[in-house]
Parts: sequence; C-alpha cells; structure tokens
Amino acid sequence: MANPQVENGYTKIANEIVEAIYKYKLSGHECRMLLLIIRKTYGFNKTEDSISLSQMMEELSLSKTRCSQVINKLQLQKIVTVTEYCNGKGKKYRFNKDFEQWNTVTEKCNRYRKVKSTVTVFCNPPLQKSVSTKETIKKETITKEKVFVLPSWIPEETWQAYIAVRNKKKAANTTYALNLIIKKLEKFKPKHIEIINQSITGGWVDMYPLKGELNASTNTGFTANTYRGNNNNRELDPRTAAEIDRIAASLK
Repeated sequence: MANPQVENGYTKIANEIVEAIYKYKLSGHECRMLLLIIRKTYGFNKTEDSISLSQMMEELSLSKTRCSQVINKLQLQKIVTVTEYCNGKGKKYRFNKDFEQWNTVTEKCNRYRKVKSTVTVFCNPPLQKSVSTKETIKKETITKEKVFVLPSWIPEETWQAYIAVRNKKKAANTTYALNLIIKKLEKFKPKHIEIINQSITGGWVDMYPLKGELNASTNTGFTANTYRGNNNNRELDPRTAAEIDRIAASLK
C-alpha cells in the first residue's frame, strides 16, 4: 500500500497556480506534461531543467511524436517556455507561473512546428556545462555501425545455430566479423549449408572446406608447423597451435 510522506520529498507550489491549472482547459496529456515539468523544476527548487524527449516518453508512456505535439501546444499557450541551444546541448523547459499570460489555443496541433515567440535561442554555448538532476541523467547510446543483414540464401534456423556456437566460444559477433564469414560462405556455394552445419557440429567459429574435399597438396601433412612456414615463421601460442592441429586432423 502506498504511504507517501512529506518527509520523503515534496514540491512547493502556490495554491494560486494549482487553482489556475485545474481551471484552465487542458487536455489530459497537456496536464500530465505540465505536471512533469513542474516536478522536474519546482520539485528540485529550480526554475528550469533539461528534460529529453526520451525521458518524457518513458515517464508519460507517450510516443515521441505525441510528446512533441503536447510541448508545442503548451508553448503556444505560453504555459511553458523553452531555452534552446544551437550547439546541440539540448533544451531547457520552464513553467510560466504568470497564468494571466496564458492564452487559449483552439487550433489542433497534430504536427510539430517551432514556436519562435516562446523559444529563446542561444547560439553560443554556455561557459559551464548544464547539470541535470540525477533523475534526468540518462545516457542514450547511438550505434553508428551498420546493422547486419542475413542473406536470403542462408536459412535463419541454421544461422542461429551457428551463432550459438560462436557465443559459446565467446567469438566476436560484430557486423564486420559476420560479413567476413558471409564472404567465405559465398566461395563455398552451393555447399555453403553443409559448410555451416560442419562448423556447428565441430564447434568451430570459422568456416572450412568439407572433410575429404581438400586436395592432396593442401591436406597432406598440414599442421601448426606448416602454418608457421606459410606465414613467415609466425609464432603461435600453444592454444592456437593445438586448435590448428585439431582442425587439420579432422579434415584429413
């Protein structure tokens, strides 16, 4: 059972503001957004705060588009003002407590558009980095790497079984690494499915020719020592050398 106590934190807000909010014709989404902004500002004894769209989406369970529409409407009504930085630092939202300046907007805002009259733009970055409250510090990781796309000529079920082997061996499953595997499989067509199944049953993270299909010059006597001779006497750690010998023996 919920048992909220003032000792655990509270938001200081004048009664006149509360009365103005419930008397003003706000939609459900607008009212919720306004309460969120008041909570993030007045709730931390601040007049403005940085609130990302992703945080609004999470707190209010609304889509990104809908959050933009609601903020746009509150700006048009002059209930909320926004400080926007051109250097990519984001936006700060401020609740306008002077309710006599609030305007009634009857037009529908189904599309987001910038409201110049209530947005203050700073093109020069502030000297000090703006610090948000601990509730608003949420990092959003942007992955620039291209997404791996499985070719249509490889069955999804077979590929997932192979990926399970790579995961068990703790092999890298980056887009670059998987694309290298695909290039190898293209050379093994039309027996690429058999090649994949061979790696699955053998517990290999790489692709190798089918057993018995290597020519004599390639297959005969191939060991870790042969690998060193073909690679300028490259030194191998014992674990890698043992793995090469095991694979070579299985291909004979």
